[in-house]
Amino acid sequence: MISLLLLVSDLFHKIIRFIKGKFLKIPVKRKIIKIYRLPPRKVLHAHQLGLTIGLITVFFFLFVNDLTVARSAPLIISLIFIVGTFAGGPFVILAGLLVLFSGSINTDFSYILKLTSQSYLSGYLFGLILGTLYNDLVFLYLKFLKRDAVKLAFAFDPNLKLNIIKSPYETEEKALLETMKPLIFYTRRIAQNSENIRSVKKIHSLIRKTYYAKMITAADRAKLLASLPVDSGEHINEKLDQLENKLTNPDDTERLHTVQIIEENIEPLVEKYLKLKSQKLYNYDVKPASQHPYTIAFIANPAFTDSANASQTKTDPIIKNIDLFISSVDKALMSFETDHVLGRPEIWSQIRIVAIFDDELTTEEMNNMEMVQPYQGIVEIDGKVADNLLDTKADIVEKYKQLVEHSKDSAGLSPQIVKKINDYTDVIYAMSAVERYTRSTARYSDYLEKFRLFGLSYKLLERLKIIPGSIIESLKKLNQIEYRDEEEFLVAVAEIIGDDQTKKYKDKLIIAGKFPDTYPFTLTASSFEYLAEMEVPDSIINKLKILSNKEFFDFEDYLKATIETIGTAQTENFFIPLLKSGLIPHGSPFIFDQNPDDIKDDEIYETTRTFDITNPFTCLHDYYAKQPGRVAINVLEASSKTYIHEFGHAMSSVLHGAIVDEYYDRIIVRDSADVINSESAMNSSEEKIEDFPFCVNYIERKPENDREIIPVHKIFARYNGNVYHSDLHHPSAEENWKGYFPDRITPYSRCIMDRNYNDYRFDELLSCFMYDRLITKINRP
Repeated sequence: MISLLLLVSDLFHKIIRFIKGKFLKIPVKRKIIKIYRLPPRKVLHAHQLGLTIGLITVFFFLFVNDLTVARSAPLIISLIFIVGTFAGGPFVILAGLLVLFSGSINTDFSYILKLTSQSYLSGYLFGLILGTLYNDLVFLYLKFLKRDAVKLAFAFDPNLKLNIIKSPYETEEKALLETMKPLIFYTRRIAQNSENIRSVKKIHSLIRKTYYAKMITAADRAKLLASLPVDSGEHINEKLDQLENKLTNPDDTERLHTVQIIEENIEPLVEKYLKLKSQKLYNYDVKPASQHPYTIAFIANPAFTDSANASQTKTDPIIKNIDLFISSVDKALMSFETDHVLGRPEIWSQIRIVAIFDDELTTEEMNNMEMVQPYQGIVEIDGKVADNLLDTKADIVEKYKQLVEHSKDSAGLSPQIVKKINDYTDVIYAMSAVERYTRSTARYSDYLEKFRLFGLSYKLLERLKIIPGSIIESLKKLNQIEYRDEEEFLVAVAEIIGDDQTKKYKDKLIIAGKFPDTYPFTLTASSFEYLAEMEVPDSIINKLKILSNKEFFDFEDYLKATIETIGTAQTENFFIPLLKSGLIPHGSPFIFDQNPDDIKDDEIYETTRTFDITNPFTCLHDYYAKQPGRVAINVLEASSKTYIHEFGHAMSSVLHGAIVDEYYDRIIVRDSADVINSESAMNSSEEKIEDFPFCVNYIERKPENDREIIPVHKIFARYNGNVYHSDLHHPSAEENWKGYFPDRITPYSRCIMDRNYNDYRFDELLSCFMYDRLITKINRP
């Protein structure tokens, strides 16, 4: 229960804001929302404590009093108050009304019931007051005596549509910096010529306060005086006056030089005594920070269209409730911080968290920014239909980038930082509060590349010089339309240019249709190996090595650099291999071996995968994903575990190692409700088992017949040379499942990817896999 003092304080501020806005017509600028992490402490739930003590008081009253009514009366009264206690608050009100209005009833039973109600209310009020006082005393103790134990987790400025609430670069956390008011915050303002006079006064106050701080050593006092960038004056006040003149100097060079000295020499001493950052939870001193930090974005979904009424798009309730959005982000970060993988200091210190809450969109803009939808299809999980799945929309990444661009002006961030957020976000959480679709889902990064033609695709077709310009112009009718697979894409192309032309240019069209619109072109060791396999001469490969690890974020720039290096003729001759080599993901390779040490009998045990199970499967922990992982999460029913569970899916890659659920064995996905509702389709080939890609934590086994359950292998797999055992206590080991799973990390902790409600952690295999993947990404160039 929240402290009564906090409730009173919050109510007071709300009343003041209401009066200012409603009656005085004073624009109310909402204060920065601060989220604190309190140390572990016991908190009494005052209402439950009151109910408990009230019921105990009733039993005591009935025990000590010799009632002269029927023998069954104590039992009946006890049952009434036991049931009422479970009902909670309404029964307390009913008991109060019974005490007030039962005086006119003169029967013995009603009199005893009235006395019992008085005892119940007395016990309830005693427990309520006791619990509230205890909570307030704990609150006052933490606020005044143990302030250092209270940590400021993050701060959110409602006046900004986009907030970076956590970053390896402190200057990006604008709201948090303004909350803590460190010296560096004001020097930055002065450097940017923003609110100079106010900032100078604050710097003056901070330095003076530090100089007179308790227990400051004589050596530090002398050091502080010597650090001030002034030439004369013996007293601190004289030196500060001169400092103010320098900081307000119209000469940019002089002013910026003074700011630099304050940042380098004075800031550490001020922080040492005032401890301005002592409450900050993420104050890890890990350097250097990544140039492109691992970025997780939380977005308040603006609008939602229900499948039942596809013609009507409604505002998502979360976009009207900033407190719900912030509390949901807080729950997610709590889950991340306490996780044994993501929460490790060397990883968590390098994570950037972006939160976007834009409630100033027009109705048309909100409808265009819709990011979630009901799952498009019918899903059966172990025979049960899941009809409340929330899913991300296919174009969520494009809409996310549009929303970042729309919000950047209010964010107070440089265009460079905004571009990095746009280009390097790794996981996107689209947060919704719709009431019907309460089950969250996630998409892996790189999930199922869509086929699409757009601006760069046409440029690519022109560069190929094989496809006539007239055909390219005709194909522009397909601009931005997405197709789920190659077959659907080629059918649409054939309707435009005919079957013969489609067959003739099939390979070139597929390359253009899969061409990524935003992906860095980079030549790495893997690129040169690929070029050698494509029989590109060594002389050309050696020339291209001067472009090694240089990133090009524009196709034309990459092509221009290649032409300058090996010439126009050679570039055109080897155009497709060069194009593909520049797109090969680069990072740390790893091996996942489904058949470690050849211990699995492939005559009995087989998988549905398309590769030979006797060979290791080599993947990459790539630096960047072509598509970020996407999560559609309903905050109304999402627990703390939901956020880290969905992160496990979204941070993995459909191409380079996917993390799947462990709580079901068989999933069936049907394309549409129309197909499933027809009688003829029920037993037709329209029903299909979802063809999931290779997953590092899921192997299918196939029994010889329905009557025999083949035992689970004791060894699950080998990852990077380490052997990982199977979970022999998982239901899949006993039941007729096709899948089985790695062993849990401790006997008492179920895997986060499994269904559980108690202690949970990622198993050892997943922990190592995720740790390696995250370390690779935070070390990316």
